[in-house]
Amino acid sequence: MEALKNMHFLGRRRPEKPAGNSVVPSLSTASSARTLNSTPTSTSVIVGSLSPVFQPSVRQSQDVAFETAVQKFMQALDPEECNAFLSTDVATPSALITQAEELDRKHHKASKSRKITPRIQGVLSCLDSLVKSSCICIGHSPAVSSLVLGGVRFILDIALRFVEFFDKITGSFEKIKDHVNYLSQYGVQFPTSTKVRGALENAYMDIIQYCFEVRRLFVNKQGRPKTMISGTIFLKQLWEPFEANFGTLEQRFEHHASIARHVAEAEKWKTDSEHQDKERLRLEKEVTESERCRKRDKLRLFLRWLSHEDYLKTQAETLRKRHGSSGAWLLQTEEFKRWEETDAASLLWCHGPPGAGKTILASITQEHIRAKFDNDKDIGIAFVYFSYRDEHMSPSLYLASIIKQLFARFGQLPDDVEAEYDSYYMQDRKPTYQYLLNLLGFVIKQFRQIYLMLDALDELKQRSDILNLLRSIAAAKKDSAYDNVRAFVTSRKEVDITRVFKGAPIVLIEAKNVRADIMAFVNSEMKRRLEEEELQVQDPAIIPVITRALIDNSDGMFLWVSLQLDTLCNDTINDRDILDALQTLPEIYTLHTNGSFNQ
Repeated sequence: MEALKNMHFLGRRRPEKPAGNSVVPSLSTASSARTLNSTPTSTSVIVGSLSPVFQPSVRQSQDVAFETAVQKFMQALDPEECNAFLSTDVATPSALITQAEELDRKHHKASKSRKITPRIQGVLSCLDSLVKSSCICIGHSPAVSSLVLGGVRFILDIALRFVEFFDKITGSFEKIKDHVNYLSQYGVQFPTSTKVRGALENAYMDIIQYCFEVRRLFVNKQGRPKTMISGTIFLKQLWEPFEANFGTLEQRFEHHASIARHVAEAEKWKTDSEHQDKERLRLEKEVTESERCRKRDKLRLFLRWLSHEDYLKTQAETLRKRHGSSGAWLLQTEEFKRWEETDAASLLWCHGPPGAGKTILASITQEHIRAKFDNDKDIGIAFVYFSYRDEHMSPSLYLASIIKQLFARFGQLPDDVEAEYDSYYMQDRKPTYQYLLNLLGFVIKQFRQIYLMLDALDELKQRSDILNLLRSIAAAKKDSAYDNVRAFVTSRKEVDITRVFKGAPIVLIEAKNVRADIMAFVNSEMKRRLEEEELQVQDPAIIPVITRALIDNSDGMFLWVSLQLDTLCNDTINDRDILDALQTLPEIYTLHTNGSFNQ
């Protein structure tokens, strides 16, 4: 051991070296004046029997896994070591490794033995090989010389291990930093993954433990640098315990780093897979939306191809002629209530003489049904206003209008219908009546209930096809083609129409039912025409006379009242003329005879 004691070159600094060279400067980035043995000012440490509580400083890392690893490691230290360790910059793994490297670099610079070891390493290796050979020879013939050679062999072994020891430390830093480069990225890439965070914590704990063990080589518990490293101290206090742990620490870190890589790769695959799924769903959504838009556009083209009629305009114009609540009586009849509420197919016929307000009643019915069911997409609503003035209209065009209104409640055109439409459209053909009838049967089945309003059926001259449709509705049984259709029809009492509605509920428009509506209509028209000076009177006393005469002779016919007011406005000059005209008002049958109701 005396030879070992003389090996001051293995680590002992020269005595004449200034004491300042033995002091390791502060590693904190916060203040160059702070030393390892100073008390940290930005960190609270509870010193005593309790474990120290780690409070991250202002240099807090954004890597949550590293912060957690530091906190766990600090809990295992005694207060002195904790205090000294906290005085350094441990904000990131790279900062921690840099500090350990700095300690190793300072020792390498201050230790003469480490300076010269690269130059004598080759000589030592040659001597070691020679001594090994000599030991083998001596093993066959042991003598006193074997003790001397054995001592030399022991010294050479220590010297070589000393060189290898510090070379391993220096070389390990680069290897660890290579791992840290990608480990730190995992914490940023997968901040919410508990698996990645756990794997990183284990790897970071190994780095912290390794750097702390290196630190122990060069500084004491209080963080003060050790003044010398002799061969004996190196052998007993440093080399033996550290070498025993060095391989384990390195292997454990490699293992945990490998786990972190695999976990991060799995998480990346999962993230990429989720991203691909999201991208696929986004593309599918775009394709679906694009297809939906295409079908909506196709639906608009299809509806325009079916019909150009706009009965909403007729509906609005008709409702403007309504006076107050006129026609509301219809909705209160038992016949109407049963028709509206039944679950089966049904017909309701409302007939009366010309000019009795049938169109107003049809528009009131349509408005009532639409207000009640317009938001229910399972209810189909369609209406048609027949008119003798529409000479260009045919049963096919009226049927196409009904189908158009029902399809308009769809968001898109069904595939089967689109295929047939394309066939007609490509050949520039108009739909046939049979095609329309089949199409009506299809669209009716898409709804839970259908409300169909037909006004002035008597004004359609070629009405046999429409009458056949009404017969099919009247005869519909459960699960048949028209079992969910409720049709409301207004017309005059024509023979062929009467046959279709034989046995069906009927609402007859009589004078007693509409007298209140007639009074409201007469009063409203008189007021308007007087204000607009269409009707001029000298004596206001005759106004109630005119009003009474029109109400009493109207027999419930709004058109008759309107025609008589036109005569009074156009053919009278003074009050005497008006009174004479009232004495000779034409009878209702006279207007039937001369065709005034059809003009």
